[in-house]
Amino acid sequence: MKKIIARNPWLLCHENQSASLRLFCFPYAGGSATVFRKWPEYLPENVEVCAIQLPGRGSRLREPLHNNMSDLVADLKVAITDIIDEMPFVFVGHSMGALTAFELCHSLETLPQHLFVSGFRAPQLPMRSKVIFDLPENEFIEELKILGGMQPQIMANRELMNLLLPVLRADFRVCDTYSHKQRSAIDCGITAIGGIQDPRATKDELQMWTEHTTENFALHMLPGDHFFIDMYANLYFEILNRELYNHL
Repeated sequence: MKKIIARNPWLLCHENQSASLRLFCFPYAGGSATVFRKWPEYLPENVEVCAIQLPGRGSRLREPLHNNMSDLVADLKVAITDIIDEMPFVFVGHSMGALTAFELCHSLETLPQHLFVSGFRAPQLPMRSKVIFDLPENEFIEELKILGGMQPQIMANRELMNLLLPVLRADFRVCDTYSHKQRSAIDCGITAIGGIQDPRATKDELQMWTEHTTENFALHMLPGDHFFIDMYANLYFEILNRELYNHL
């Protein structure tokens, strides 16, 4: 098991020999697998965290970026097909990661035990927020400031931003050009989580995720904006852990 994971560039896993459940974590736009590096500290001891490492970041810095959801999901499916049957697993994704995890569910024969989606409105809803991936650089950066989640010192670092901007543009293009396809609901439970002050995913828009599951659905609203998962991590992990214990 570990040998397969060790040579898989798509996964950064925190090895756990006592694991009975694997948690696949899908990052938000611009994020890498390292955003989940501390997650094992807050999860049950028999959960193994496997963070998705997308091309263009970390050890895959020089690899071509994806710019559409279909190609991204097709490559992800190939990357994890040999792994997902090894033990029960759960998907969790925030923002772009929520949409990616959802689309991947529809491409797999083996489904996760549960799907956690946060910070992203139900995918069948029409695009409401403005398309930003192709804006001029100054306007694009202003939109990033409005969205939040990026530290001011990073945005002030020109060299670092030169590395991050192509990744962010590609990821936003994946979301901005996404086209939902009507399909049957998936046979795994869904938990949707949102920030009360997040204008990109309101309570009503998150509630619409219930249409995508034949199993149990739950909605939780937490304080904070789009990046409530960082600001109120303790509340977020309380919700996550309650459901994870049901699958251990």
